[in-house]
Amino acid sequence: MSIRNYARLAAPEPEVLRLIGEESLRKETDKLSSRQIDRVIAEARKAARR
Repeated sequence: MSIRNYARLAAPEPEVLRLIGEESLRKETDKLSSRQIDRVIAEARKAARR
């Protein structure tokens, strides 16, 4: 696989990024700190293991 193909497959499309940003604004998660994000991820993983 060429680096160009890899980058195309690995990088989200601009439309996807726009939608994620809009959802973050709606949910008011756009101002979370890295520490808060890490905590949310840890809680979700813990819940998934149950």
